[in-house]
Amino acid sequence: MLDAACTSAAALEEAAITAFRSHPDHAIITSFPGLDDLTDARLLGEVGDDRIRFTDARALKAYAGAALVARASGRSRAVVHRRVKNQRLAVVGYVWAFAALTALPGARGHYDRRKDQGKHHAAALRNLYNRFLGYLFHCLTTRQTYQEQAALPASAQQPPQREPAGLSTVAAGGFAAPRPPRAGATVGAPTVMPTTRHSRRRSLRTGLTHPAHRMSRAWRPCAPGRLATG
Repeated sequence: MLDAACTSAAALEEAAITAFRSHPDHAIITSFPGLDDLTDARLLGEVGDDRIRFTDARALKAYAGAALVARASGRSRAVVHRRVKNQRLAVVGYVWAFAALTALPGARGHYDRRKDQGKHHAAALRNLYNRFLGYLFHCLTTRQTYQEQAALPASAQQPPQREPAGLSTVAAGGFAAPRPPRAGATVGAPTVMPTTRHSRRRSLRTGLTHPAHRMSRAWRPCAPGRLATG
């Protein structure tokens, strides 16, 4: 039975490749690096050849699970990857992006830039797959073949890193120095934190009704005529 199953799988693979090579989109899909005939056939089978099925590239990316989704609850907001997606198309995209790392210098550079930004391996591959899907939709719509300069432009640079608040980088010395105070700001003036609803609730429980009263007893000024103890 195992030999019969292997023979049937080989025959199905050959039939799928033969049918894919006769499809009008064969030349466009095979122009993308990182894919072979069987993976191309599976990609076409999952995406389909109906060009009005997806209104834009964003719909295709969401269907494949390459686009992120934002989840919000109250004051918290998180951007995570999609769990509801076409799993077969997502597997094809992972293999496609991983194989393109060694086939395309631009793909490797795109992947390295995402890694330098702190992305994990799976997230960097998903971002690369997202870029490939967007350009694949463009090529299928305009009937063009793959062009690396258009899909992965070499001019893409890593976004500048944010400086920590209150610090400014000195280019000559290469060290960080405190920023000068803003115009009209009083140097050395104490910063009073605003009283929020939660701090007022804590004040009612502890008997302290002002932010300045919430200091430690060791740091409170003594009343006239009394000595500080402890």
